[in-house]
Amino acid sequence: MTTSAQKIRNVSLTESQSVRICKTSTNAFLSSIAYFRKIFPENRFRDVYWANGVQFPTLNYDRKEENKLSLRKVEDPNVTLFAKWLNEGVYEMIEKKYLKKLSLSISKANPDGTSVEHEPLQERYTLNYTYADDGQIFVNGKTKDKTMIFQQRGRKNESFDATNMTKEVKQMIRNIVGINATLKPLPEHILVSIEVEFTKNTPKDYKTRHFVRCNPEDITQFNNK
Repeated sequence: MTTSAQKIRNVSLTESQSVRICKTSTNAFLSSIAYFRKIFPENRFRDVYWANGVQFPTLNYDRKEENKLSLRKVEDPNVTLFAKWLNEGVYEMIEKKYLKKLSLSISKANPDGTSVEHEPLQERYTLNYTYADDGQIFVNGKTKDKTMIFQQRGRKNESFDATNMTKEVKQMIRNIVGINATLKPLPEHILVSIEVEFTKNTPKDYKTRHFVRCNPEDITQFNNK
């Protein structure tokens, strides 16, 4: 009698699956930072339950209308703007494979919402995106001081499966919680911005909603009062 053994392996992601998971991971990264750093009130978030027991907070929006982000009750313009940056801007960049780097920056503001001169940046969280030849997308995230928050263990042109992805997202959220525990509370008044850098394949005339090509001092910001 002969026997044979087969190694069970996870199936690598399709391009559409990779794009969808990349969007969810980006949302989890930004929303978890916004939640644990108290950029928005806690009641502006809801829990999302993803695959394999992954749970993270996300901004509360009306799910009855697909891809719409208007809040179900009284709208907070800051929450709506932040959500639109992600859902109407960043997601498109990911789909087109134009997004190379994304940074969430937080700085101190005056009570009237203006920036504080000569005040150093409080915090910055950055995601870097790499696009493989088979359509998969790899992401890693760091803090301003280069502390690693999120890193897929695959490499460019190597397959990466959904099970590993959810494990990495779980670890990312744990890392954000741990980093939050070491940081002081943010100032009462802050300015928040999302800055993006494009890949070399991005058309020079490319434009997307809510983002403009600009100098660092001209970046769109909002005031959290």
